[in-house]
Amino acid sequence: MKKISYYLAQDLILSERRLDEGEFLEVLTLPLDTAMDMALTGGICDSKSIVGLHWLAAYLSGRMRGVPI
Repeated sequence: MKKISYYLAQDLILSERRLDEGEFLEVLTLPLDTAMDMALTGGICDSKSIVGLHWLAAYLSGRMRGVPI
């Protein structure tokens, strides 16, 4: 079984990326509402990101009591 872990990172500082050879990573800074809209309209289309956004929205709204983050 594969496992995906999500982390809530705060107070980060933007710095130079150090990617592995052949690695591609697109970093965007967006308000949560904008990211959720993008997920609903196809701007964000990978399931891992969409699930993470929904978990974050639920956590921030207090609907995920008892779930460790």
